[in-house]
Amino acid sequence: MKEKATLYEYVYRHLAGDIERGTLRYGDKLPSMHDLCERYRVGIRTIRDVQKALKAEGYIVVEERKRAVVVYRPPDGIDDRGIRSLLARRDAVSDCYRTLELVMPSLFFLSARSCSDEDLHGFARDAARVESGQRAEDWRLSRSSAVLHGLLEKTGNPLFASCYASLERMARVPVIAEFDSPFSCRPVAEVDGGVLSWMLASLELRDADEVQRRFGLMYRGAGACVDAYLDELEAAYPPAAKEGESSSYAWNAKAGLEFVHGQIARRLVERITRGEFADGQMLPSIADLSAAYGVSHSTVQKAYGMLNAIGIAQTVNGLGTRVHLGSASFPAHWLEDISFRRDVGTYVHALQMLCAVLPPALSATAPHIDAVADAVQRVLAGEEGDWAVSKSLLVGFIGCVEPVALRTILQELNDLLLWGRFFILFAASKASADALLSLAHAAYGQACAGDAEGFSRSMTSYYRLMLQAVLAFLEKAGMMEAELVLIP
Repeated sequence: MKEKATLYEYVYRHLAGDIERGTLRYGDKLPSMHDLCERYRVGIRTIRDVQKALKAEGYIVVEERKRAVVVYRPPDGIDDRGIRSLLARRDAVSDCYRTLELVMPSLFFLSARSCSDEDLHGFARDAARVESGQRAEDWRLSRSSAVLHGLLEKTGNPLFASCYASLERMARVPVIAEFDSPFSCRPVAEVDGGVLSWMLASLELRDADEVQRRFGLMYRGAGACVDAYLDELEAAYPPAAKEGESSSYAWNAKAGLEFVHGQIARRLVERITRGEFADGQMLPSIADLSAAYGVSHSTVQKAYGMLNAIGIAQTVNGLGTRVHLGSASFPAHWLEDISFRRDVGTYVHALQMLCAVLPPALSATAPHIDAVADAVQRVLAGEEGDWAVSKSLLVGFIGCVEPVALRTILQELNDLLLWGRFFILFAASKASADALLSLAHAAYGQACAGDAEGFSRSMTSYYRLMLQAVLAFLEKAGMMEAELVLIP
């Protein structure tokens, strides 16, 4: 494990990159400091330090009590290179609009379920204010960003807004002088007025199908407008062989949510539960783990301390740490530990989001069920233990998902589910555990039989049941926030 880049570097690289690529152009305002804190899940001090550095390097100007403004102007000749850079990432841009169409309707609908009728009326008023100061056909994502981020935050799940921000970032395109703006076309033919208000009105109906239809039409139409714009640019700037660097979508779902020792502890639990280390067997030494993961000895000691506290391992001075499942437990006081409590919250949020985005991903991948079955079988060949099938199903399925940005989102969510093995040991009753195993084997059989509909039904049921079991357990253990988590 390489040492993680600091959160400061992570935020700085994103903002500086957006400015240099032209996603944020001269005269544009950055989001407020509060919005940046929410978007990147960092403290106000980190944002201040980032803005200070951006100001020192000539990217922005900052005035007291005002949002920072971009003052960076590309040097002479950069416009041509900027256009070619934009064209180099056009496949990723189109991929993101397709992903927005598939993913975001279900996340916005789930967010609306967390809202009262008055909350939704408030968002409708905000949308009307946003659209009152612009041309009706100007649909650009940045216009609606603050309203939609506010809606997503109602769930209390930071992954929703973080994912949306990453898709927005990649989907934005600069308007090049002398070319027709993609924002001057109408993305939804049936709407004469403001598109944002029309989309949000579907949330007030509390009709999942209508939300899917309206938001889906918007993102599909917006993607078509952007594709036409990029076609025009490409005709004027035909790419030379191997010219420009391609760009792909990226989302770091783990930024600001993990302690390194927690990551190591979860990976050890994963290895223990799949049988790599048997009960009573010695675990690797602190020195060996420190070298393997590229971390300090104290970080490994904290990881082993976590395993000792939950009873999965036992450390004996002078001898090392051995697997000790006989004393495994989940004492309520362990939730008082900040690191573990945050890990638990992250696991629940990732599982909730997976339950929301899995159905559209399964639907999009249904025509390729045979490829999914082959991929699952390849993964399963290298796995062992009772839960090998369930792990292989998700990993194999994710590898077949298109568009690529959706695959990335699913991979990031799966990476946050490493505590799943632990919760299966404690959170699932025998009845729930047996039901989960049954659903996993059913899904495997359905994939091998080419039954895409049955596979989708079993996979969706599997993760919904897991979320239900974990939430019930956490609520009983005293983590009262669990009762506020909605099941998609």
